[in-house]
Amino acid sequence: MVVKQTCLKYIIELKHSLWALQSLKNLKKYHEIFVERIEYLRKAGPKAHVDVVKK
Repeated sequence: MVVKQTCLKYIIELKHSLWALQSLKNLKKYHEIFVERIEYLRKAGPKAHVDVVKK
């Protein structure tokens, strides 16, 4: 089960990355979302990291 979840995670990330590379507009949006995710993870702190990642 863990292997399937890991593979699914990478497939989804690959789809998002390919979408981002389709245009400059998509790349900028992808970057904005990435920055928001990093900021959210930093605010949550290391103890809440697992719960935050699941969201």
